[in-house]
Amino acid sequence: MGMTETEIKDDAGCATMMGYLTMTVIMLAFGCAFNGWVLAKIWAWIITPTFHLPALTVAQAVGLSLVYNFITNKPDLTKQNAKGSLLGLLLTAMISTVVGGLAVLGIASLVCMFM
Repeated sequence: MGMTETEIKDDAGCATMMGYLTMTVIMLAFGCAFNGWVLAKIWAWIITPTFHLPALTVAQAVGLSLVYNFITNKPDLTKQNAKGSLLGLLLTAMISTVVGGLAVLGIASLVCMFM
């Protein structure tokens, strides 16, 4: 007994959504880890020598970053990309995370030059 065309399309749609869900979870994990790594570096470069505080581990920095993100408002990318695809939204979020983190690291390294 074969599958009908509608069942095949439903299966393909379900597989696509599972792919997006998997990609979202992976990107969230990467974003959290990357932000934690950036925060740990900035903390070690600026906060530790300035205030004589211990350095943060990446895990501690991830936790601190999650608390900060929970408390502060973030821009709602869904309004900006309402007409775009889910994949486009996910890629935009990932690119902004990486570029933003690298920009912060670059600025922090400049600040360290003058300390």
